[in-house]
Amino acid sequence: MTTNFKLHELFSVPVATIQMPKLDYSLKDKLINSKEVVERPNPNSEDNTLTVLDDFLDLKNLITTEVQNFVHDCLGYSREVNFQMTNSWISMQPPNQPVYMHSHANSLVSAVYYLKTPQNCGRLIMHKRKHYDNMFSETVHIPVTNHSPVSANAWVFDVTEDMLIIFPSNLEHSVEPNSSQQDRYSLACNFFAYGTFGYDNVKQLEIKDD
Repeated sequence: MTTNFKLHELFSVPVATIQMPKLDYSLKDKLINSKEVVERPNPNSEDNTLTVLDDFLDLKNLITTEVQNFVHDCLGYSREVNFQMTNSWISMQPPNQPVYMHSHANSLVSAVYYLKTPQNCGRLIMHKRKHYDNMFSETVHIPVTNHSPVSANAWVFDVTEDMLIIFPSNLEHSVEPNSSQQDRYSLACNFFAYGTFGYDNVKQLEIKDD
């Protein structure tokens, strides 16, 4: 490779990981034992209200601030559009169970905060969006020998307690089977945009917070 070669990774999918301050163990216990625990790999049910963080406003505000910093300060989107949390729930992954590939509907940005991560409890896998042709289309499958954010079809994250990960809600993700002997717990939440936005020559969309 020549010395003046430079790779420009254009139009990449942004994912942020943040090691947050340690949560008090008593607060973690309250979250883990809350009424909003969804056992994986089962989906959410109609009985789940998905508002667990309404009872933990300090943590809700802390995560919201990180998401807003990610969207506005890191990515550069206007602060005239305000991103607010729309739902939140506790996810429990029992031993031997995976979390199947999925994305989050009715949401623009999602975040996961890891509460309890026993050793070998399963890594988080982000999957390349279907039909996202950053290099080659799905017409052909070109083998990859050196995986990178450009060439990989999936990317793996080792997760630790008090880690927060923020990602676009339409990015499909899964979790490896929990190979530990303990339940793994995480806190998931979704965000949507509020304000007036759109294109100059098209009628704008306005979403107000009640």
